[in-house]
Amino acid sequence: MARPGLTRSPKFALLARTLGSRALALGCLELIWEPAYENGNPLYASPELVESAADWTGGAGVLACALIACRFLDETPNGLEIHDFWTHAPAYVHKRAVREAERQQRGETISDVRRKAARARWSKVIQEDASGIQTDATDRRLHAKVRTPSTQHPAPIEDSLRSSSCADSSARAEAPAPDPDCPVFRCDGPVPTWKATLEQRARWSAAYPSLSIPAEYAKAHAWIEDNPSKRKTARGMPRFVGGWFDRAQNGAGRRLAHKSTPVEPPTDPFLSIALGQGGHA
Repeated sequence: MARPGLTRSPKFALLARTLGSRALALGCLELIWEPAYENGNPLYASPELVESAADWTGGAGVLACALIACRFLDETPNGLEIHDFWTHAPAYVHKRAVREAERQQRGETISDVRRKAARARWSKVIQEDASGIQTDATDRRLHAKVRTPSTQHPAPIEDSLRSSSCADSSARAEAPAPDPDCPVFRCDGPVPTWKATLEQRARWSAAYPSLSIPAEYAKAHAWIEDNPSKRKTARGMPRFVGGWFDRAQNGAGRRLAHKSTPVEPPTDPFLSIALGQGGHA
């Protein structure tokens, strides 16, 4: 990461002018510094490695020469070294370099260090405190306390199956009984069929005593079958059948009233003469 004020320095302005772009200059510097910070090593063995780290696509040696001329790289007997690297490197880079130097003095490899850290981490016993909280003192990621599972044990599978079967049995026992005289109506919607219950049959029989309920069932069923576009949902079928019974009974009542009304003879004398029922002397 570039130090604050880098883009305002004369060295950076010269590098940007040499490469023809401020963005290109800053990008190349960041890509060169990033692996050096990661490894704690500011040294590049050759100009080719410098340009490879920067993803340079220009002419060979052009970027390395520009960095040397602008004093971003110093020539040393061992290769090219980032100028004043340890002066501007972040604190974590210094700490990493100290650990790396100690590792080399002990004669350990990176793999040895990782294996040792893994053994130290997993050899610690997870301690449980009085409140039922488990923590791992060796891993900072586990310092956030995690609740242990509840002490309430779930019901055995057999008990849960037995309770669910009992619930299903009670639900089936409480389901209303279907009317055997009612045909199965095909419906639209998620419920494909509908059949009246004995409770609904009793209610309709009391409301429409002059009707033959089974016969009206059959008529309504035939009408639905002949008019599939008029099918109802299962939820709307009771209303449809009730309306069918209402129209059937009221229509029969109107027809009976019309037939039982006597036709009175006309009282108009002129109308009587026209009909041949009387005359004048």
